[in-house]
Amino acid sequence: MRERCAVGTILKEQYVIVKNLKSGGMGHIDIGYDYATGEYCIVKYPIYLGDSDDQIRVQKILQEANILSMLAHPNIVRYRDAFWQNGVFYLIMEYIDGNPLSTIRGYRSPGINEILAWAGTLSKILYYIHTQGMIYRDLKPSNILLDRYGKIHLIDFGGAQLNTEVSPSQTSASIFTPLYAAPEMVISNRADVRSDIYSLGATIYYLVTGNNPPRVTPEAPFVQFIHENPKISYLVQRAMSYHPESRFTSMLEVLSFLEEGGIPAPWGTPSHYPVSQKEGNPRLILLSEGAIRTYRIYPITKVVVTIGRAPGSGIPSFYQPDIMVSDQFVSLTPKKQYNPWGHARIVTEFDPSTMRHEYYLEDLDSVNGTYHNELEIHQKTRLKDGDIIRLGPHTLFQFKIDLR
Repeated sequence: MRERCAVGTILKEQYVIVKNLKSGGMGHIDIGYDYATGEYCIVKYPIYLGDSDDQIRVQKILQEANILSMLAHPNIVRYRDAFWQNGVFYLIMEYIDGNPLSTIRGYRSPGINEILAWAGTLSKILYYIHTQGMIYRDLKPSNILLDRYGKIHLIDFGGAQLNTEVSPSQTSASIFTPLYAAPEMVISNRADVRSDIYSLGATIYYLVTGNNPPRVTPEAPFVQFIHENPKISYLVQRAMSYHPESRFTSMLEVLSFLEEGGIPAPWGTPSHYPVSQKEGNPRLILLSEGAIRTYRIYPITKVVVTIGRAPGSGIPSFYQPDIMVSDQFVSLTPKKQYNPWGHARIVTEFDPSTMRHEYYLEDLDSVNGTYHNELEIHQKTRLKDGDIIRLGPHTLFQFKIDLR
């Protein structure tokens, strides 16, 4: 059985544990400090108990890292890094200075307009997750943080899964909170986007009443919930229907209902929201390395894609960039010792106003410089279709995205 990281433990020569935060479920959660950025971060890693479930706990955090690495939304906790060290898998995430809505509801009752605003934001977050081919599966007040600026953030993707993973035999499917989970999840471990809609209704019920939501059954398929605000009543009663076909059909319909104001006579409303996807097949095309012309395509599938050389002798195996080039002029000798493996990175961000992803180039304090269209960059630079990226004197990429 492996021990928990002690305060002061250094990981990857970059992160230091500054506080043991909590343990439970699948893993330990600590607060770390990132020497590379000068920012605090969250460090999550599996609990090892020496039992048959150790491998399940590892797989769940691996899955969480994979899912977070593909999501780039300003209201979703941000993936920073993931690596193995000494046989333990570590997930590094954004640190959010805030409190969960479950804690906030314990000492004050939010106003109805505030709850409706939260419901709208949560609907947009879940809509984004669904359009990326995923289901969140564990929406509840304790997984929603409110920061000091009044912005909400969705955290803890340990129960999330790709929309194709619907087998009831999967062990991972059992990770959810029964009081907030849709009946089909409790009964058969199956879920689709309507399961997240049910959990949204259950969360709104708690925020309004301060009580855990009631269970619905085949005999009582709707929540008997009447509120002075008819929009709240309709939202909760319809979202928490026992039968999935009686709920809102999608988050688009929830958004239309919340933003267009009217309570529809027949259930079902058209939506004006566009489909959000990692549109356009973003990719890097390697044009030359080491002064030798070449042509290799690297799809951009993660929110942080690092470019650098393969680790040399004496460099730990976890220092491995996502895209490795062999150009001798791409320096392996860093200006700062905590980042010896990367030269530059591509960061994906999501713009809620346009419902599209944007892509940015960042230099990782390389010795030989990172160039965007032949201009050396010193800060985050937005990429457009056809832009040229040069690492040092000879490694040349082109950024491509299929424009609509």
